[in-house]
Amino acid sequence: MQAASAPAPVAAKRAVPAAPSMPLDRHRRAGVERVIELSRWAVLVFAAVTNNFPGEPRVATTSAINLILGGWGMFNLSATLALLLHRFPGKRTQLAILLMDLAVASALVYLTGGFSSNLAVVFYVLIGISSLRFGIVGSVLCATTISALYVSVGLAASGPLTHSLVDVLASRLFLFFVVSLASSLLAREMVSARAQQMAHTAELEHAVFAELREVDRIKSEFMMLASHELMPPLTKIKA
Repeated sequence: MQAASAPAPVAAKRAVPAAPSMPLDRHRRAGVERVIELSRWAVLVFAAVTNNFPGEPRVATTSAINLILGGWGMFNLSATLALLLHRFPGKRTQLAILLMDLAVASALVYLTGGFSSNLAVVFYVLIGISSLRFGIVGSVLCATTISALYVSVGLAASGPLTHSLVDVLASRLFLFFVVSLASSLLAREMVSARAQQMAHTAELEHAVFAELREVDRIKSEFMMLASHELMPPLTKIKA
């Protein structure tokens, strides 16, 4: 009866190493979401500083921009708190957040001069964020959408195109797609390097679990053998 019941704890422990495969994806996604949130906070701080300490103040739009940045900051704060609680947004939520960020960026560019706005850098950050979340295809689609938004907002704020504005527009549209491709490749390398590191850590954990299982097996066999060998003499001594 002891020989039949001994392998049960060993078999139970052999099923333990299957669990670490799930946390790998969560850790990798948590790292990506942390980078995204830090990028959004950096852009928010940059926009606030640019709006409130500009070289040429725009009194008429300062309050409107601060209102937009305040609402955006509250949303970023809620997203950061959700990330600290290990609650990650789904695909639809990610798309909704990206659309909201594009709307905020378009409003900021429109209120700060259109094609001459320094806050067009927000668009570049949003392209990088889309490359982290949606890969190279999503990044290129985001760059295409941003190009259309930038042209529309720039025309609405700056009026008809001049020769100098055409040069600025062409250079920024080109940079949108360059940043899209570069950030996609960089994000893929970063994610793959992180995945390899975590896979190596998981392999080490599996090796440690295997050693612990072997030690437990040897201990169980020793206890079973010792009880089997000592039972007859102990029975005789007791008799």
